[in-house]
Amino acid sequence: MDGVGNWLLFMPQISVASSKLRVMLGRRLQGIGALQAQTNLWLLPYSAEHEKVITNMLADLKEQGGAAFFFAPRLGVTRCSNR
Repeated sequence: MDGVGNWLLFMPQISVASSKLRVMLGRRLQGIGALQAQTNLWLLPYSAEHEKVITNMLADLKEQGGAAFFFAPRLGVTRCSNR
């Protein structure tokens, strides 16, 4: 269930040598309306669609040697995913 005021926090971990991956990821995140709060910290309003997109990005990052964390609040409980 979507909640007013809930946010997804996404923290990708990408090798310094992988600038192409970093740029691609940044463009994808901006394309879905994410805001870069600081280096390697992105925020976007919670929605099931945004969570699905972030989950897919986690899988893509893992395939390319990166990693990420994302936090999604649910009914007062924060869930952390690291893949």
